[in-house]
Amino acid sequence: MKILIIGAHPTDIVDLAGGTALLHSRNGDEVIGCAVTNGIYSHVVGLETDSRDEMKKWKTIKKMETKEACAEVGINTVAFLNLADEPLVTNKPNIEKIRDIICRTKPDTIITHHPNEYAHWDHAEAGKMVCRAIKGAIKYPSKQKHYVPNVYFFGVQSRPESARIGFNPLPPTVLVDVTEVMQTKLAALFNFASQGLNDMDALWRRADSFESETGRADGIRYAEAFISYYPIKKKLLPESINTSFYTNKEVS
Repeated sequence: MKILIIGAHPTDIVDLAGGTALLHSRNGDEVIGCAVTNGIYSHVVGLETDSRDEMKKWKTIKKMETKEACAEVGINTVAFLNLADEPLVTNKPNIEKIRDIICRTKPDTIITHHPNEYAHWDHAEAGKMVCRAIKGAIKYPSKQKHYVPNVYFFGVQSRPESARIGFNPLPPTVLVDVTEVMQTKLAALFNFASQGLNDMDALWRRADSFESETGRADGIRYAEAFISYYPIKKKLLPESINTSFYTNKEVS
């Protein structure tokens, strides 16, 4: 399987699907990352000026951090579209840049933001553009066109902004048990010093809030959640692992 993880900001690739990426990489699958924006306005702590020299410096730092973090979770190829954030703007040229990445990498699966995700306003815009790019890739000139059969959205719609605007979050379709790789995922996030994530104690508290709460009701210590864009087509109903909040059984 070839998986393309598209994040609105560089950190999103690891933060929202890093554990899943590592598990697939260990399984022999190829995982590619794509950062739509440089994430400077969203994720640089203490940014004081937007001068050309300052922007150039932080772009270099963010790219270095992202490559190092992604490598730790098995993502050895990362594409940087380097679009501006805060706000990320949906327009035809930006959609075409994402489409070109899809047609060049030809993934079997894309993981990205839900178009109605409001954990961060840029996330929803990225999700909209990816959905349009997926459709655009199907209609591309014959030798370059590509259909992506599996598309999953990050299942993080319950984060704060959704509650503030009264949005009803969608439940996840899939929970991936990332308990065994949680330490590695947090070590990868630790690389993002520009974002103030280089505090391991704080990262574990964060995991106990996000990944732990995501899996808790279903008996998983730490989980990453995803929402399927397309119906999952099977000849028989897929069988879930035998664990839940009620059985207290270990994940096999």
